[in-house]
Amino acid sequence: MSKKQPAETVKKKNTRQINLDEPWYVRYAIPTLALLIFAVYTRSISLGYTYLDDTVFMFDKGPENEHFSNIFKAFFEGTFGVKDVYYRPLFRITFIVERQFLFLFPKEDFAVDAMRLAHFIEIILHIISVSLLFKLLQKFSFSKSSAFMWSAVYAVHPVLTMAVAWIPGRNDLMLSIFLISFFLNFFNYLETQKRKHLIWQFIFLMLALLTKESGVFIPFAAVFYLLLFNKKNLLSKNMLLIYSVWMVELIGWFFLRNNIIDPKQMNQSFNETISTAIERVPGLIQYLGKIFLPVNLTVYPTIADTSYLFGLIAIIVLIILIALNKNRNWKMILFGLGWFVLFIFPFFFVPKKINDALYEHRLYIPMFGMILISREALPLIEKFISDFYKYIIVTLVILFSISTINYMQYFNDEISYYTKAVKDSPSSAYATKMLGVRLVYKSREEEAIPYFKKSFEMDTTQMYTRYFLAKLIYEKQGNYTEAKRLLKDEIKLSPTFTENYFDLAFIAYKENDFTALIYNLKKVIELLPDDKMSNNNLLKAYLDTKNKKEATRQIDYMRSKGIFIDQGTLNAVYQLPD
Repeated sequence: MSKKQPAETVKKKNTRQINLDEPWYVRYAIPTLALLIFAVYTRSISLGYTYLDDTVFMFDKGPENEHFSNIFKAFFEGTFGVKDVYYRPLFRITFIVERQFLFLFPKEDFAVDAMRLAHFIEIILHIISVSLLFKLLQKFSFSKSSAFMWSAVYAVHPVLTMAVAWIPGRNDLMLSIFLISFFLNFFNYLETQKRKHLIWQFIFLMLALLTKESGVFIPFAAVFYLLLFNKKNLLSKNMLLIYSVWMVELIGWFFLRNNIIDPKQMNQSFNETISTAIERVPGLIQYLGKIFLPVNLTVYPTIADTSYLFGLIAIIVLIILIALNKNRNWKMILFGLGWFVLFIFPFFFVPKKINDALYEHRLYIPMFGMILISREALPLIEKFISDFYKYIIVTLVILFSISTINYMQYFNDEISYYTKAVKDSPSSAYATKMLGVRLVYKSREEEAIPYFKKSFEMDTTQMYTRYFLAKLIYEKQGNYTEAKRLLKDEIKLSPTFTENYFDLAFIAYKENDFTALIYNLKKVIELLPDDKMSNNNLLKAYLDTKNKKEATRQIDYMRSKGIFIDQGTLNAVYQLPD
């Protein structure tokens, strides 16, 4: 393979010309890639909810999504709450726009239609992303045939299934679109110096920043590219001006994000941060194994339960193949490695209590770096259009497609998802607990109990395990002393979880402890002011204790909230002695 220089040395071509000597799949590369993606991912349209964040944006935030005016509001709030650790307004806005679209058409089952539309949009975003990747690879001096081949493999690669089949994976799809669009315009500007490319790269950088925090590394990747391939422009006047605009965009994004950060969720010490990063370094080896030998994929991978074998094999084989390639391009290898590390970098510093899984959707963007390295490890890659290599690639694409289609079954519903998670990551207390939770909501309580017990044994800090143990075991046994102990301990971990107080109120009612009953009902109402059941129960508690003053005050409160009070209860309160 010759050491061609990418991007800036590529001569401008007339893209409107069609070379009839090219294979049909190259002449119609983008439609072919689109058909391939539809063929593989059409099944995802019928997938259900995993209850791993997807229902947060589809259901919990449903009332917010109904109001188009919340598009502006999204820029000044966190992703999951007003204050949060994640700032991804464009991601949030897509769900608001989706909801407006759904209102235009009659719907028999709104939840199902919303789900199908969301999955359809994921497919469209994946098609756009892969099409742009096809263009980007050519900027790195891949031939059209080679670019098509790599794009096809990328399009159906099993390790990227979660990014497309899991609704919140949309984040990575959107970021990829904006990121690649940025680099296409960045390279075009280096080639042509046209102002339109300059303006578009600024626009796409801001869109990327507003999509996912990883977008902050885009300028660093661009500078690294210049350092390796175009040093003459690294400190030119034009580039210094561009750097200043990038800096303004980064500062603006920083202030917007800083305004929504929840310090309670980011209170990890420096030592804890460094310790977490060091513990996650082995995850890089495991990620590489999933890219090159995608046979140990799972929906909730952890470092503890993921094999290093495939990653080590991949690294050894890559090193050998690169060493055998006498025409290897070290600059390309360094850039590919730098790209991979830069865009996987955030994984190292996410606090454990927020997210400690080795999610595969994170590879959607870093994988491009491995494509660049792989090209240097396989010097005959440009000859893949020959009959022999063409059949190898077709076979690989077919095998990957089958694997991806099969893998999608685990995203079909919450039970399938968490059953797979527990099977493949048995050391995860979180996955074990969540399988129990989902079984409870499927009215399979007896099946759920062992999972709560196991989760509690593995990690006593897991939120909600004490609550479910108290409710499913000790309350049913009438062992209220143990149930109360567990619920009060749970409150220390999850003070805003209303079910804790509601169950304590239930136990207090059973024990005729009206002081505790009233206290816990007040706590529920404090967290859920409009809850009809709790408000009515509190009014009844005041009535039972003949506390006319508080009962009258509660009536006034309920009326202010528009909560119905039956006439019999009102008469009973008014008949109480003063």
